[in-house]
Order: sequence, then structure tokens, then C-alpha cells
Amino acid sequence: ATIEAGSAGSRLPLVYGGYALAAAGAAFIAIENARKRPMLPLSLFRMRAFSTAACAGLLVNLVFFGLIFAFSLFLQDQQGLSPLDTGLAFLPVTVLIVVSNLVAGRILPAQGTRAVAWAGALLMGAGCLAMLGLVAARADPLVPALIAGLSLTGFGIGLVVTAVTAALLGSVAPAQSGIASGAFTAFRQTGSVLGVAVFGTLLASLRPSTGLEVTFAIGAGLVAVVAALGHAAA
Repeated sequence: ATIEAGSAGSRLPLVYGGYALAAAGAAFIAIENARKRPMLPLSLFRMRAFSTAACAGLLVNLVFFGLIFAFSLFLQDQQGLSPLDTGLAFLPVTVLIVVSNLVAGRILPAQGTRAVAWAGALLMGAGCLAMLGLVAARADPLVPALIAGLSLTGFGIGLVVTAVTAALLGSVAPAQSGIASGAFTAFRQTGSVLGVAVFGTLLASLRPSTGLEVTFAIGAGLVAVVAALGHAAA
């Protein structure tokens, strides 16, 4: 709805429908809060570790999927890559996310969730800033360099998500771990949707080169917020 409002006007029926669904979601939350046995106890969000970890998960996915969306458009529209080649270009990013999840699982017991979350956020921010600098400097070759920067961001994401997941599950009673895990997943998926919507709106309203720079800059700024949330959650 947010993307369509920017390109087709706020009077489009699809836009109204999207915002109506959002309002329905808010009403559902209010109703659940009044029930004796809600699907998601809102009391969980009064726990600092839980609420900050959930917000960190949302922002991590918002940044990453927003960057993936913006970068995939750049590769196809500006660099002339096919959809298949674009997907293959993201393969190193996917591999490094898997590797970083495995690494995080091994180092968490010794280093703790806070140190791992900080390390991941640092790598995410470094990747975003590196990509911003590469685009601004018109680096050549640009695409391989940007893939390397996005891969660094992906490796950092694996560390952050593993750390904040451990912090979130450690903040609730074992009997509520299933509910907490489901809520965390829902927050992350919401972040994915918002990332595509927000970054898509930016790209639609700016020139292609400027839009890409803005997305990387916003990504770096949001990573700083992720670092703060990860520190609070741990």
C-alpha cells in the first residue's frame, strides 16, 4: 500500500485495502489483549530483553531485505543482468549467512550474546558503508565490489540474529519459548515486508544512482539502532 500510494496516488483502492488490513491487525491486537488466554501474551513485551530483541530482529530484516530489493533492481535495471544472473549474484551472500549462523552458535557460549551481537552489527554497518562509498566513488568493477560488501553485511546479520534469538529465548520461561519464537519470527517477517515497502518507495521517488546511495546510508543508520537494541537485549 505504501509503495502504490507513492506511485499511483492515495486514492487507489489497493492502497485503502492495505491500510484497512493494517487497521484490522491493530484491532486484533486490542482484542487479544483483553482475553484471559491470548495467543500472544502482550506481557512479554514488558520484558526489556524480549521487546528489544524483537525490535532488533525486525530492523535486521528491514535493512537486509530492503537492500536485497534495491540491489536486485539495480543489477537488472542499471547493469542489465537477467533475473537468473541476479539470483546467482546473491549466492555468496546466502552462503556467508549460513556460515555465520554456524560460527555464531560455536562462539556464543564463550563470548556471550552481547559481544556477538556487537560484532555482527559492526560487520553489517561496515558492509553498508563500504557499499555507499563504492557507489559514490563509481568504483570499477562495481558489481563484484558491491556483492562483497553485501556479503559482509550478510555475515554480520547471521551473527546478530543468532545472538538476539538466544537473548530473546533466554528472557522467557521454557513454557513460553514456542510463543516467543513464533513472535520473533513474525517480527522478522514484518521487517522483511517493511524493508521492501520503505526502500521501494525511496527508489521510486529518487534517481536510480541517488536512490541506491540513500538506501545504503539508511541501512547503515538503522544498523546503529540494531547495535543499541542488541546491547540492551543482551
